[in-house]
Amino acid sequence: MRNKALSDLTILAVESSTKACSVSLLHQGVNYTQFEIAPQQHANLMLGMVETVLKQAALAPEKIDFLVLYNGASKSFSSNSAFISP
Repeated sequence: MRNKALSDLTILAVESSTKACSVSLLHQGVNYTQFEIAPQQHANLMLGMVETVLKQAALAPEKIDFLVLYNGASKSFSSNSAFISP
């Protein structure tokens, strides 16, 4: 992955810290997004939303370069974010 340009990375981001649940996949310069306001339903929705964006992009999960998670609002964005690389 070291040789990949930033524009060539495939990034999956998930966010569920508010009443809204969202998943976004950036692949080959195209953004695929699922968003739903569904208080207390995130656990029921998240996996299906991930599967939907992967299917829309015709992408296998192992092709994701980075997974970005956000776990809550606070004064410091960086203290609540995780960037995970396989």
